[in-house]
Amino acid sequence: MLQLWMQSGMRAGEVSALTRADLDLEQGTVIVQRSWSRQRLGPTKTGRVRRVSFLHPITQDTAEWRPVAREIISAIRRLPVQSPDPTAYLFGRDGSTPLLSQDLHRDWRRVLARARVRYRPPEQLRHTFASTMLSRNAPLLYVQQQGGWRSAAVLLRVYARWIPQDFESVLAQQATATQAQPARRVAELNVDHPETFSSLSGGPELPEGVGRRSTRRIVGLRRCAN
Repeated sequence: MLQLWMQSGMRAGEVSALTRADLDLEQGTVIVQRSWSRQRLGPTKTGRVRRVSFLHPITQDTAEWRPVAREIISAIRRLPVQSPDPTAYLFGRDGSTPLLSQDLHRDWRRVLARARVRYRPPEQLRHTFASTMLSRNAPLLYVQQQGGWRSAAVLLRVYARWIPQDFESVLAQQATATQAQPARRVAELNVDHPETFSSLSGGPELPEGVGRRSTRRIVGLRRCAN
């Protein structure tokens, strides 16, 4: 469960509410369409349904960000089947209810104790996903779509310091270009081909409206964070 969480960037409630029907083990993807929060089942935080990959090699010592870590698929196949019903919850106790928050935190504390690591909230797994992906030059819009952040601007406000230094030159090129690149909507991009999230110039694609003034703000965020 923890590896799937880290390699997909989902929120805790989204992981708890996963069902077997949401999984596509052949493609290594999952449909994120609901969340378990405060003992209630509801929509995701943004109200959007998204398809994400859980194959990102976040736990591996590599510079690769693309979803290529298929080892987790075997681990998921070995999970005990709680119920033959495909709508049964993947990590719940008996498949009839989502994974309870207290159970998630209990398992998390056990893992930290075995690893002899000081306590930190399990939500750090989502932060690890974002910071690792961006530090490995994953396209900004791709990371936003996978993690379900409301916008690329929200993602930048928190994680701009993890973007490699040479990204500043990419921002400058985008801002001073004589002809604007045609914008692409996230909905039109294919999670099975992450490279489509890169801009036509070969660098990370910026959200709509990022220009000279927005570039200075992003660079300023990086300097303050360092």
